[in-house]
Amino acid sequence: PRLLPHQTLKNQGLLQEWAQDMRGRVIFVSHEWLGFGHPDPAGEQFAALKRILQRLMDGSIPKVESHWIEQIGLKHTQTVTAATWKATLPHMFVWLDYWSVPQPGATDPDENADSETEAEEEEEEEEE
Repeated sequence: PRLLPHQTLKNQGLLQEWAQDMRGRVIFVSHEWLGFGHPDPAGEQFAALKRILQRLMDGSIPKVESHWIEQIGLKHTQTVTAATWKATLPHMFVWLDYWSVPQPGATDPDENADSETEAEEEEEEEEE
């Protein structure tokens, strides 16, 4: 599935506005954009994100620990167990830039489909 921009999701009523009771329940996702006009043109990163979240929710990942640099450099290790992931993930929210921040250059794919259909129809009329 293709990531949709903030304004499309907002128009479809699929975004959750931040509220105080969400404090501590938001997962911030940072990723490299793979295209100039779209962050994930082929849906590769979104598919990977969905896979890892599903694996965490179903308990197939036994634990997640702090990055090794944090463990060595800061002498701090935090571990989140499978049981904790299973209990908390269903109540979490995901913050991803393309969803969470208006994207001025992005277009609504539904609008594009309509305009492409109209353009094709106009071309057919001109050919006749």
